[in-house]
Amino acid sequence: MSEGVKSVLRQREAKFGFIRGLVADVLRVDVEHAATIEAALDGRDQLLVAESLEAVVGAREAFEELEGRVNVICGTGGSPVVLFGDETFAEANPTGDHGRAAHATIEEHGQDARDTNPYDWNRHPYRVRLAIDLVRFEASDSGIARHLLGRTVIVDDLGAAASLHREGPAGYRYVTGAGEVIEADGTFRAGPFTASMGLLSRRSELEAIGFQILKSIRALRNFRRS
Repeated sequence: MSEGVKSVLRQREAKFGFIRGLVADVLRVDVEHAATIEAALDGRDQLLVAESLEAVVGAREAFEELEGRVNVICGTGGSPVVLFGDETFAEANPTGDHGRAAHATIEEHGQDARDTNPYDWNRHPYRVRLAIDLVRFEASDSGIARHLLGRTVIVDDLGAAASLHREGPAGYRYVTGAGEVIEADGTFRAGPFTASMGLLSRRSELEAIGFQILKSIRALRNFRRS
């Protein structure tokens, strides 16, 4: 986590009350998929989440006093998402003119909503999962989830990713189970994760541990009653 982000979170009550937290607070994912989603987000799970762009702009002077730069994502519900800072991302502005002319559209997603993407991924001989189907979020945060992961596809290996990048619909990015990423514009990302990129995984693990503890407590209570 950057020093700028830490500074905002430390001063949230005093100066940044409009900051809800991090993307990692908005998105939830099971432990088995956490590393893959982290690769897809490429550090954007640590973007700050704000209630509105107006509030962010109004706090410009407070941001200038920070120890480092920050990136803030704004948007709720089906509203457009705005990034404030020096961050750019292929989901919002996919580039490149590769693949077939078939363009798929992502519609509204709620916490348990299914993808209504009309593109038929079954025409390809690869196992495919849409990243947005692997995360949980409140309906009010669907705009953020869709912006970050709405055009991200999870595949088994790099060969499948490269093939789909060439032959699949334009504007999509592909992430392998090993964490390799081919962006919509052809940019390739690979290599080990840094310690700072494990926030989503750590929170998923803590959530799973908490669930197991509750499950054990309930089992113990039922045992004592029997």
